[in-house]
Amino acid sequence: MKPAKPKAAILLIAFLLGSTCGCASEWSEATRVTSMTNRIEILGMSLLPPQREGWSYIRNHPARITFGKPGNTSDQSVIGAVVLSKLPDIGSEAEFLEVVSKQRHRNVGDPRYEYLVDEETVSCEKNTLGVRIHTKYKDFGAKNLPEGCSCLIVEDIGIMCRHPENKNVAASIILSQRSKPENTVTNFQELADGFIKNAEFTPFPKSLAANH
Repeated sequence: MKPAKPKAAILLIAFLLGSTCGCASEWSEATRVTSMTNRIEILGMSLLPPQREGWSYIRNHPARITFGKPGNTSDQSVIGAVVLSKLPDIGSEAEFLEVVSKQRHRNVGDPRYEYLVDEETVSCEKNTLGVRIHTKYKDFGAKNLPEGCSCLIVEDIGIMCRHPENKNVAASIILSQRSKPENTVTNFQELADGFIKNAEFTPFPKSLAANH
């Protein structure tokens, strides 16, 4: 059966993860996570890795970090990313939600994707204006689609929020999994929620913290 057209295709999340995952040569020089309790710093953020064994990370940029973990099977991969980016002036929760929604979606009508979940909810769980995101879809055209498998499942859970020290800086904290339908990560929601909860904001240099 031909997959249904998604109401919105290609996520900003996928773009962020795709732009931060790095190539194989980059991952060969990644830093291995040796402690689940040692915090890792990037510009404006203090992080703990996702709370399971086997992670490595790359500092792609002073304001961007990517965590990666080999899957239990060849089709399974899990990627986490924390990215700071520019944010326009926003006056209300509704406006923030609209901006995030427009940035996340591109209406390309690609039948490659069939959406199972596509949720965005205003959230102040990190004591700043944010939008919780949960997306899950079938990818019928993945490059690494195993022989005999019709699709991979892709699931993204994250939050995009305004940095409390600068209203024109957004922080995206995202965990993404990709696998065959029968090989999805156990308790992925719990893993993603912990990754988001453990990310903390830290002071910017004065030159970046002036715009409140």
